[in-house]
Amino acid sequence: MRNIFIIISLMLLAWSCSPKLKGTHKSKDILKMEVLGYYQGSKMLGYLVESAKVENNYLIMNIVYEGGCQPHTFRLIADSTFKEGNPPITNLFLVQDSNNDKCHDKVKKELIFDISRLQNFKHEKMILNIDNLNTLLYERK
Repeated sequence: MRNIFIIISLMLLAWSCSPKLKGTHKSKDILKMEVLGYYQGSKMLGYLVESAKVENNYLIMNIVYEGGCQPHTFRLIADSTFKEGNPPITNLFLVQDSNNDKCHDKVKKELIFDISRLQNFKHEKMILNIDNLNTLLYERK
């Protein structure tokens, strides 16, 4: 009887720790973008950007990260400097706070950021360089 209890306990532990894919969490909130001068992003990303697109003044990103036990928060930071180019290039950095989440489920999440503050830079078009991995064209509306 004791052996059965141990086996069942081990099976439950293994099941609870195995990676699972959680459903995609659609964003209900539109998050504000921050603008900082000469911001340098982290070299280690705790997420994967599956897709990113610009619609009007919104950056919509679908990401995957490990977690599931604690809520993760995300911030989008724009570097206020531009690299020369036609159109000019600006860097955007997605910053994640995992709240010390120790779980390893795969979580999909949609993030929507209001990027209308980029209009303050007076460029009609610009390339958005996201985490030095993805680039998108942004046109003022």
